[in-house]
Parts: sequence; C-alpha cells; structure tokens
Amino acid sequence: MDEVITKEQGKLLGFIRKRVGDEEDARDILQDVLYQFTAGFDDIRSVRSVTAWLFTAAAAGTRSCCRRLCARRFSRPPQR
Repeated sequence: MDEVITKEQGKLLGFIRKRVGDEEDARDILQDVLYQFTAGFDDIRSVRSVTAWLFTAAAAGTRSCCRRLCARRFSRPPQR
C-alpha cells in the first residue's frame, strides 16, 4: 500500500491540481482520496487496477469540489 501511495501521489496531485486550479483544494482532495484508499484497502486490493481506482476517486473528488465551489459562488448576493 505504501509503495502505491509513494508511486502515485505526485501524479494524482498534478491530475487534481490541473482540474481544480487551487493548490489547497487539490491537497484536500488528495488527502480524501488517500484516506479512502487506506480505509478500504482490503476491498480495493481486489480491483483489477489500483491506479485506475485512485484516479477515478480523484476525478470524483474534483467534481465534488467544483460543485461545492459553484454552489458557493452562485449562492452569494451579487457584489456592487
């Protein structure tokens, strides 16, 4: 498990950062993905490609982040 995290962490962060554009949000999403990975490792290990699972989880995390950001942006009153 540690070997996979070490190998894929940099690529995952770049993948996420490219999609959300904010370093802090990207690191938060990466932390969530790695937590999901470690918490469910026994189940995930049976997945054919662990790397594919990680990137799928990262993509889902970026979509959730974008939805939250859009919701916040559109729920604020317009600035004058």
